[in-house]
Amino acid sequence: MHELLRQYAAERLAGDPADEQATRRRHALHYAALLPDPAEAAAGGEGNLDAEVENLRAATDWLISHTDPARLDGHLVRLCALYRRRGWFRETQAILTAALERDGVPVLEQARWHRLLGEACMQLGEPGPARAHAERSLALLGSPMPASTLGWLDVLATQALQRRLRRLRPGGSMSPRPARSWLGRSPAPPGFAGSLAARSGPRSTPPTEPVTPSSSLGPRS
Repeated sequence: MHELLRQYAAERLAGDPADEQATRRRHALHYAALLPDPAEAAAGGEGNLDAEVENLRAATDWLISHTDPARLDGHLVRLCALYRRRGWFRETQAILTAALERDGVPVLEQARWHRLLGEACMQLGEPGPARAHAERSLALLGSPMPASTLGWLDVLATQALQRRLRRLRPGGSMSPRPARSWLGRSPAPPGFAGSLAARSGPRSTPPTEPVTPSSSLGPRS
């Protein structure tokens, strides 16, 4: 849609607040429904979302501000999986930070969003904020922290190594990725690796290897 037409439509909607709210809700729910479940997307069911990126962003903004936490949680899990495949970790930070500023979000959703935010910080090379979000997520779930201050980094590094090994199986990608390892430091306590995933519920998915952003679909400036 041409930008002038978009502005005209927005002005017309603004003249009727009730109609504007209903229209924006329908818009948000429609485009949010285009996001596949992470497992489906990993199997090649993502489809072509390149042309809908701005609509997805507008839908996300509306959902963060207006929808109930359970619906928002499902949307963010699917959206963060898409952004992870695109390598859009800075934008992931922005949407999760905005979601966590809401009032009345249940503990489980808060813990999941802090975990996803910590993963995004790790991919951006920000171990300090990543640790803070990991600690907050575990505290919300009532789980013990690693005995070592770097134990949680070993967990994430081990998971990254396992993903790299899976990529070497027949049919897997073998494109190089920058090495980022904390292996060899103090180990995490037994059972820590699965404690958060087990408590966060079935919608949470393990982080996947970042991919090179599509040339036709760039991050928000």
